[in-house]
Amino acid sequence: MDEWSKLRPEIVKLSRDPRNRYNTHSPSLPCDWAPGTILNPESDMPFTEAGAWGLICDLLAGSHPFTQVNLRVPPGCKAYETTHRLRPNLPLIYIKIQLYKGKVYCRSFHNDLRTQ
Repeated sequence: MDEWSKLRPEIVKLSRDPRNRYNTHSPSLPCDWAPGTILNPESDMPFTEAGAWGLICDLLAGSHPFTQVNLRVPPGCKAYETTHRLRPNLPLIYIKIQLYKGKVYCRSFHNDLRTQ
C-alpha cells in the first residue's frame, strides 16, 4: 500500500471537520484559495468556503486520483494535488492539499492556470 492510500482515510476524516481544515495564507504555508472565482454549477453561484471544502471532501472520499508533490515551502514537505472538471464546458479546478501537524491545509483551490 502506498503512502497516499494510508493517509487518505485520515485526510478525509480531518477534512470533514471545520476545526481541522485550513486555507489561510502565511509566508510559511502559502495558499492560493480562490473558491469565489469558480462557478458552482449546482447553484449557478460562486463556490463558498463550505462548498469548496464539500467538493474536496467528496473527491477525497471517492476514488478520485491525487498525485503526491514535493513542496518548495515548507521545504521537504509533501502535498497531494488533483484537477477536477465540474462539467464538460467548465475549466479544470486545481486542488492541492497538505497534511501538516495533524491538520489539513488546502494550499490551492482555483481554476487550473496550466490549461488556459
